[in-house]
Amino acid sequence: MRENRIIRLSLLMVLAVGGHAALDGNRFLWYTEPAADWETGALPIGCGRLGATIFGGGNEVVTIAEDTIWSGPLQNRLPANGLEALPKAREMLLAGKITEAGEFIQREMTPVEASERAFSYFGSLNLAFDHPDDPEDYLRWLDTRQGNSGVSYTHDGVDFEREYIASYPADVLAARFTASKDGALSLKAGISRTENILTNIASVADGISSVTMMGSSGQPSEENPILFTGQARFVAPGAEISASGETLTIVGATTIDVFFDAETNYRYPEQEKWEDEINRKLTRAVDQGFDEVKKAALADSGALLGRASIDLGESPDGLADLPTDQRVANARNDLRDVQLPTLVWNYGRHMLVASSRDTEAEIDMPAGLQGVWNNESTASWGGKYTVNINTEMNYWPASTTNLLDTHQPLFDLMKVAQPRGQEMAEGLYGCGGTVFHHNLDLWGDPAPTDNYTASTMWPMGAAWLVQHMIEHYRFTGDKEFLENVAYPYLVDVAKFYECYTFEWEGSRVTGPSVSPEIKFVVPGDMSVAGKGEAMDIAVEMDNQLIRDVLRSLLEAADELGIPDTDEEVAAAQELLSLIRETRVGSQGQILEWRYEYEEDERGHRHISPLYGLHPSNQFSPLVNETLSKASRVFLEKRLAGGSGSTGWSRTWILNLFARLHSGSDVWEHVKAWFATFPTANLWNTDNGSNFQIDGNWGFTSGITEMLLQSHAGTVHILPALPVEAVPVGNATGLLARGGFEVDVEWEGGQLKKAVVTSNLGRELSLRVQDGADFSVNDEPYKEPIKTTQGEKLHLSAHLQNPICLYDILILNSISRQTPPRKLSHNKRMRSFFKKPNWAAKADSPSQSTEFYRRSDQVYADILATEPDEDTETSSAQAPKAKEDQLRETRAPKRRRISRSESDDSVDLEEGSSQSTKNEIERQSSTAIKDEYRAASEGSEAGSVAAVIPPVHTRNTRAQARFKDSPRKPGIQPLDVVDVGSDLEEPQPKPSEKRVLEDTSDDDEVEEVEEFPELARKARERAREREAATQATRQPAGDTSIDNRTLPAVPSPRAVSLAKSTSNTPNRTAPERIVKIYITSDLENTNHLIVHRKLDQNLGDVRLAWCARQGFDEVMTSKVYLTWKSRRLFDVTSCRGLRVQDEKPDDLPMIDELNDDDGSIPVHMEAVTEELHEERKRQMHKTPFDDSEGSELETNEPDNSLRLAIKAPDMEDFKIKVRPATHIHNIISNLREKRQIPPEKKIRLFFDGDELDPQLMIQDHDFDDLDAIDAQIR
Repeated sequence: MRENRIIRLSLLMVLAVGGHAALDGNRFLWYTEPAADWETGALPIGCGRLGATIFGGGNEVVTIAEDTIWSGPLQNRLPANGLEALPKAREMLLAGKITEAGEFIQREMTPVEASERAFSYFGSLNLAFDHPDDPEDYLRWLDTRQGNSGVSYTHDGVDFEREYIASYPADVLAARFTASKDGALSLKAGISRTENILTNIASVADGISSVTMMGSSGQPSEENPILFTGQARFVAPGAEISASGETLTIVGATTIDVFFDAETNYRYPEQEKWEDEINRKLTRAVDQGFDEVKKAALADSGALLGRASIDLGESPDGLADLPTDQRVANARNDLRDVQLPTLVWNYGRHMLVASSRDTEAEIDMPAGLQGVWNNESTASWGGKYTVNINTEMNYWPASTTNLLDTHQPLFDLMKVAQPRGQEMAEGLYGCGGTVFHHNLDLWGDPAPTDNYTASTMWPMGAAWLVQHMIEHYRFTGDKEFLENVAYPYLVDVAKFYECYTFEWEGSRVTGPSVSPEIKFVVPGDMSVAGKGEAMDIAVEMDNQLIRDVLRSLLEAADELGIPDTDEEVAAAQELLSLIRETRVGSQGQILEWRYEYEEDERGHRHISPLYGLHPSNQFSPLVNETLSKASRVFLEKRLAGGSGSTGWSRTWILNLFARLHSGSDVWEHVKAWFATFPTANLWNTDNGSNFQIDGNWGFTSGITEMLLQSHAGTVHILPALPVEAVPVGNATGLLARGGFEVDVEWEGGQLKKAVVTSNLGRELSLRVQDGADFSVNDEPYKEPIKTTQGEKLHLSAHLQNPICLYDILILNSISRQTPPRKLSHNKRMRSFFKKPNWAAKADSPSQSTEFYRRSDQVYADILATEPDEDTETSSAQAPKAKEDQLRETRAPKRRRISRSESDDSVDLEEGSSQSTKNEIERQSSTAIKDEYRAASEGSEAGSVAAVIPPVHTRNTRAQARFKDSPRKPGIQPLDVVDVGSDLEEPQPKPSEKRVLEDTSDDDEVEEVEEFPELARKARERAREREAATQATRQPAGDTSIDNRTLPAVPSPRAVSLAKSTSNTPNRTAPERIVKIYITSDLENTNHLIVHRKLDQNLGDVRLAWCARQGFDEVMTSKVYLTWKSRRLFDVTSCRGLRVQDEKPDDLPMIDELNDDDGSIPVHMEAVTEELHEERKRQMHKTPFDDSEGSELETNEPDNSLRLAIKAPDMEDFKIKVRPATHIHNIISNLREKRQIPPEKKIRLFFDGDELDPQLMIQDHDFDDLDAIDAQIR
């Protein structure tokens, strides 16, 4: 019986949705009973201006909203005493009178009328069919790919169907009701509303059968209330139709068609005009007929919704074939139904198309807190446009999911609000430009709202909203829009902050302001101590928003060819150089306020200080690793306190973890969202009960960010794929900045293929997953590609380059002169290491590398991190077994490892004796099999913990040549090249911070009076840098590592200059292989040869060597590699070391190392800190003088470099340095020689990256005659 019912339901579904695949779990919401209530069950449709929700009961209720029906007319809410109160408010905040200032500001600087107008609804169309709510074969559905909805069931042996559409072309709602038996369909129709009905009447006249209601927002006529009229017109051939009062009755119909429209005096000031508009639209729709209206409507919405798609794989055990409410209930406990997130993604796009469309009207309203749907006179939270996160989140998926058209209503609202914002800026702050606070209504009222201290006084709304304009340009390349809309708006917004910010501690800051909706605990030296307050100055999110406004303005000016001498451009450059930099707190977290206050609510729902991570690009791992890491610390800290307590907050977290390239974390919060927040109709809720639509769109955005990102100047494919949860899938039609459209397919958690279409013909920089190798049009990808408009580029994945391991066996019969035979695997060995997200070298950005060059060397800023950090887990794939959890020590540049089983068979060289062959087979093959598998599969528990050594707050000194240390038996000592002469300086313990002395008498720095070649080359570099700076509009004073950003759409001029100034090597030739010969003086260790590409990092090499020695996680964490006595970090590559083709003189006579195969042999040594300290003690037995002017006697050639330090208004400072020269010594000499006052800060930059004073010259890629830029403030 149950099987027959399922078959009938499936057939009904096919009929209902026009032949689509039945029960498509990716596409349809469907139910076997009517909606129990509006908030958890009704299904939404819309055409942008009109929204309707369908209950589907035996007596149908269709709740209708029109986007300009709000609670009243425009209000003047300018605070009367605000301008006079501003200086006093700042004075109180600066004096630490936090509580008093907050109370004063709320009293003097906020409006008497607390709130703007609220979103209201039109009413409900009630259709009484007198059918039961539990008929046979009931089915209620919504098609997220076409936007229509329907109901079907059987009653008294008659099949009844209802279909609902919202037509954008006709600008009406429409429905068709049918019965399988002639004359079996009857209904009573009327319109209801809870309040403020002016007229309500049913009518049958002049061939028109209708119900019409007129309503009001409730104010007296002299206050100009919002007035509106709505009409439902019925067509029922052959039926008997009559009207009585407010009710229209239809009897004996087989088919009934309904068309509805509502209009208001917001768009048509005179009643006659809005009622004429209703009549015009409904008459046209009736004349066309339901079939034609439906055809045009579905073609329109289907074309939009069909632009993009995703498929996250197939759910097991038929989970996706269940009704949607059952799927939601199942997902609360365990999200095994991977098709359900795909359905929610499609649902989000459907609702964006349904609630935000660009029409012929002068003003279209954007989607609010409930989209375009509402069932009350006053929507929850007033249904307003809350612009401190919610409205922006609504539009996060607009561009990336190929729905660019839906953005225009948001720009319309901004146009309405701009003149109001200008009045507010002048009247409340005495400034030009425009300002919005944290809410807007349909009138664009930008005044402070709600009289709630933690949110009201937040003058940053326009700064966030205007980012949507520049983002729209980055995706579309629409120069007309940029010139006429976006750029003038950016100028207006920037003008306000040029006035509103004031100087504090050497920077320009905002105040009074808040970090949205969160309070801090007033510290003991302020008042009132211990109380929760919100008002302050120099709030971190404000700094980030202003920084984005100014950078966007400069980017737009560059695109439009506006010169630097332009007044607005010059002002933006000046202010950008003065905006307070982002600060990191004592726990490594982004600081939310000017001081490290304690949060009043540690798990607050807002995550405002991470605006710079998402939606901005300021903290992207590909832009700024320091602040990316600090963002993760902040996020985990907030989550530990209970953040993510609302649906929208949880989906913001999805986006944040996607930007951190952490797919496993993304999926954990996908599951967390399903566990609490979606209702049976998949609406997002604020806390599990109240509908708030922003979380739906945040979810759609987060899943998209998981698959494609482009904010960091490169099209990044599968940047945060949760490979365990979603190992297979595909996506089509996703959009990237720069005018690129991406189709991608993945399998086994890795890219299978992708197609990138260039819609604008711009240069294309690409990155796949965590830096995996791939080909474009069958050629290995090496550098950005110049594209032509319409060109399609086909990407295919490479097999991971294997790490080839060769055991160097220590046998009694084998010495350095008679090495073992070469071992070679008869099959290609797959690498069991997987690059982490951050470790792979970034694709060359299309912007000038003056600001954004990534180095093969370890980042200087990472060395400033304390080593004693918390641990985190990452997933890794184990061979022939379920995936195990791999523990990692969280340290700077941490490694995440995935392992797969290697091939165990080994071929020996021909010609070797059988006894030798047997001995080597016995020892080597067994060792490779057992130890390699042990490293892959782990301990008895089935997992291996590869612990990564912490990177300390110092750089290890160059090691001296050491010949007298104890050697393990059977191994000849290897020579180590001597570099550096300052080994006597005591090394701080790993947990200590190095205290830099401002010494000036250092023999490592020698001022040079004249270098003709240097002067010429320095001038040449200066011209190139200046040109690049002009091209990117980036002020010289804002190039620090803490403030780098990456404009997403570079100008052609910036691209060409970036190429001319880049130090990135030419990668057009095939990448070289490096044979790394690793030895060690550590007891009971074997030598090893590892093959690596020139650009691949050395972290995997270190771990491979440790695994071959059988080290446990503790010992592995202690080991690091050295080359020429220089400590190597896990992210270092051989290209970064500039290894030479010449073979080192300390290599043994091993065939593998001496083959003439074009590879580069390199000798490295594995050491520990203890071994390094022992060598230092040996060196101290023969101390040498390191005073100024002394030189260490050595037979090595002079390896000094000549550099020039350049700064504005300062004569070039020319010096000679050695590899072991510290940057802080260069700064000290510069300060002394140029007589720079101690209160001025000196910062050095090379190729746009700030030089860490704790590092040495050898830690950077300097050439002789290079120039270094100095910033002196």
